[in-house]
Amino acid sequence: MRIENCPLEFQCDKSWRSLKRTEDKDIRHCISCGEDVHLCRTEEDFESAQGAGKCVALRPLNREPVVMGWPKGRGPWQGGG
Repeated sequence: MRIENCPLEFQCDKSWRSLKRTEDKDIRHCISCGEDVHLCRTEEDFESAQGAGKCVALRPLNREPVVMGWPKGRGPWQGGG
């Protein structure tokens, strides 16, 4: 799924359900890229994850599908992760 005006620099094609569960219900691990993906439930969650250079999952209106990727200006290729 692609969204217009999305705050993500890169949108991953993986699904939230395909990621490995962790002890934290809002964090899953991607075995393809080796990153932890942080579910952002609020704008504040997103801003915090963006500032920390974390890979994120966004669930618009708390529904599936979840959109995952790197916030703009924060991908690992930019020294943000």
